[in-house]
Amino acid sequence: MTRSTDSWIQQLSTLMGDFYQLLAKMQYLDLDQGTIDYPPYIDPEKSVDTILATQLGINPEAIQLLQRLPYVAAPARWNHGAGDEEFVLYGCFADFRKDGELEESRDPLYASIDPKDESVGWEDEDGQYMRPWYVPLSRLGNHGVVLILNMKNRHLWVIDQEGGCSDPGLSDVDWNEDLVNKNSLDRYPSRPATEVLRDLMQKFISLEWIPGGIHHGYQHHHYKRLYLAHGWPDNFDSPAFNATRQVWEDEERAQYSAERPFQDVDRLELWTQLPTISSQLARCEAENASPAWHAQFQGGSGRIPYESRKAELLARLPGEQQRRQELLRELEQARRDVVGVSGEVRRRREERLRLDGR
Repeated sequence: MTRSTDSWIQQLSTLMGDFYQLLAKMQYLDLDQGTIDYPPYIDPEKSVDTILATQLGINPEAIQLLQRLPYVAAPARWNHGAGDEEFVLYGCFADFRKDGELEESRDPLYASIDPKDESVGWEDEDGQYMRPWYVPLSRLGNHGVVLILNMKNRHLWVIDQEGGCSDPGLSDVDWNEDLVNKNSLDRYPSRPATEVLRDLMQKFISLEWIPGGIHHGYQHHHYKRLYLAHGWPDNFDSPAFNATRQVWEDEERAQYSAERPFQDVDRLELWTQLPTISSQLARCEAENASPAWHAQFQGGSGRIPYESRKAELLARLPGEQQRRQELLRELEQARRDVVGVSGEVRRRREERLRLDGR
């Protein structure tokens, strides 16, 4: 390894540690219940399995980076996105000392690619995409973003599993849609990794983003207000922030319960439409679909005779209508319950809907 590469790996490792410490300073990471672990990892049980990493095809410089990264071993105090391990943009913290997450690093976007399958090439339509010198710095949560590092050019991709490039600094840059391999990361623009990480950190420092998947709306408004009220960023009183935050979150849980009549109305208004929609679809299929269309819909097998299917659909209509009448009666009762909700609950609900843009 060259001196330049060694120095850059150390710079990146330090920056990742700074990122995690920022989230701890914001009280998102609960260091009373866990730690941020830093290298060197002397205990083999708490270090990256370099033999497995080599077997997975990861190159030596990338393995060296994995060994020198800090790792989060602390829970989050709150979340509104990917769960208790959310890191950034609904992606999660990665800990490549865990064999399962190390193996996952070779298909971090869940493209169902086996890196050992030599029959799948780099230029195939749904081909391989994690080169030996590519390293993820995070992992998927419930969808969301993965940060993927290219060790050769020292750039970082910010890739959403469903939406492609999600780097806020590259929102106006076009993608390369001409590649045959739709899994290839070369489709997406990237930037120097240190630049990307600093920009992402600044999103949190400025409170444009709040840790835990809070980027806009009612939750963002109130978390931002709490941070600023307690001196963020330069004179931050974290104990007072945590105490006030806990009171506010307790009030929000009570508010959620108090809003149950409104939730019942919203739910029942939707449900009363479903039997109608179902009936319309059933009638349409029964009355308009030809035997030939029905056979095609069944995959050409004719598994269900057309006339039998038509009779089945028409027989279903009275039951659908009866169910709708039952739901309408429930909806009428729910609307009566809403009348009894207090004015304060109504006010807070209206504020939340306004800030959420609803």
